[in-house]
Amino acid sequence: MHPRASFPETARTHPLISSLPADPACTRRDLLVPAALAAAVLSPSVAWVLEDRRVWPWDQAWYGEVSTDLFYLLTHAPHAWLSAMIGLMPSKPPLLCWLGQFFVPLAAVTGNVEASLLGFVVATQFATLVLAWFAAQALAPDNRWAAVAAVLLAGSAPLFIGMSHQYFVEPLQACVVAASLLLAIIAPRLQPTRSAGLLALLVVIGFGAKTTTFLYCGASWLVTVAALARQPALRKPGPLMARANGAGWLAMGLAFGLGGLTAFWYLANFAQIEAHMRASVTDTLYGAAGPFFNKLPYWIGAADAAFFDVPFVWIALVVIAGLAVGRALRRNLSGDPARALVAASALIQIVAPVALLASQPNEETRFLLPTLPNLAVLAAWLLRERSWRIPAIAASALFAAQWSLGHLQTHGLVRGYAQSPWLLAVDTDRSNRTVAREIVHKTCPAADANSMNVIAPEYPQMNANSIAFFAAKERLQVGYRCFYTSLGYAEDNVERALARIAALNTLFVVLPQRKAIPENPDAFNRVLRPVQAVLSASSEFSPAGTAGEYEIFRRR
Repeated sequence: MHPRASFPETARTHPLISSLPADPACTRRDLLVPAALAAAVLSPSVAWVLEDRRVWPWDQAWYGEVSTDLFYLLTHAPHAWLSAMIGLMPSKPPLLCWLGQFFVPLAAVTGNVEASLLGFVVATQFATLVLAWFAAQALAPDNRWAAVAAVLLAGSAPLFIGMSHQYFVEPLQACVVAASLLLAIIAPRLQPTRSAGLLALLVVIGFGAKTTTFLYCGASWLVTVAALARQPALRKPGPLMARANGAGWLAMGLAFGLGGLTAFWYLANFAQIEAHMRASVTDTLYGAAGPFFNKLPYWIGAADAAFFDVPFVWIALVVIAGLAVGRALRRNLSGDPARALVAASALIQIVAPVALLASQPNEETRFLLPTLPNLAVLAAWLLRERSWRIPAIAASALFAAQWSLGHLQTHGLVRGYAQSPWLLAVDTDRSNRTVAREIVHKTCPAADANSMNVIAPEYPQMNANSIAFFAAKERLQVGYRCFYTSLGYAEDNVERALARIAALNTLFVVLPQRKAIPENPDAFNRVLRPVQAVLSASSEFSPAGTAGEYEIFRRR
């Protein structure tokens, strides 16, 4: 018997309920297909994570440092752990660090903390692909190849591949988006308590991950709320409604506990959160200000590089989408309003974030990643007709080709395929990590534990965040650490930089050797040369050794 046949008549006629199996055993069997597909899609990323030896720059290193410190405090000073959960990352929502800390012990298996933390990112991407499969299958129950195409669309995107190798919060956002789409689809057949509990949990996770998450999945949340409001109209409960609602109360309890902690974090750090949000929409160091319609072409081009960086993929998708939309309009969408509503929410959740991004200077293309599940599910809806299996198979083949090219580039086997700045080739050179570790050893002896030091350069492989992360990792072995800061954010005033060194009572200052400082530095390194000249002639500091191309000064 087909699994749909076991639904009561009222539930079976609901356009979304009818697309999902009611038999739990069938559900378990069906899970193997998307899980196997997602595992295959991500297997090259697992190899990349285990091989890469680059030093994490700035934000990634900060997330890594906080995750590592939280794990250390949890296991060595639990009385200080809860306050650290609130205070160690005061300007950015800390859920990535809260969850990532539990992956730090995997370093015993992976060989380094970086790989263990990226294991959490890969696991999150795996969950995103599986959730996208079920959401796509529910919107296109008559064409399973539509779900395959949706997963391959997401998994082959250069941005998805690249962000699987970075310790950023956007993969967690994307997972929340995929889960929100799925919940919007299945909410009518769940017990109200379960739907409400899962919705509350997703909202808490979304805002715990990043303040902007609502833009990427808020419409799906509203569709779920609308489904909850309409549920009493069903005369008979669906099979899942008839079961015990322990899962709903568990989700509600998790949402309540995590929500309380997240709310306390927001209240305790409101001033810094507000300052960070203001800076993120006005700072021109990471982009250029301009009118909306001047910035919009940039983001359209960024989406091209992020999702479909092979011209023939774009051409094929435009043709398929155009034909699918035309066919759908001819068939009259009013006969399928529930699925169309979810598809419309996905479209809104693509347009709204891009519109916001085009209205501010920041040009960080990683912010596009959470739109990807919406795009994948929308594509599946366009390919939902049974007669569209051939186009869906063709689209799947195109995305498989794109996936192959993307991973060939990340493993250094081809060059110049993709333009996405996040599609980085694996770096197996350990030299930069060796230098970073040497700097920690030379600037943080046991006698000087907890001292404050300055890392003057702002290079991807040498900056205060990167060295602080290495110090946090070192504490796992030695039980103490030192702290590191910069000369100031994009500091361009020598007097302010020197005053910062004095005000912090800095013990060590690390600078590039003079011959290694460029004559025309970028906006983040303008004061390196004059500060190096002052410290070299200073009576307060003396040379204390070198590490690679960097020299270390110690306060006398």
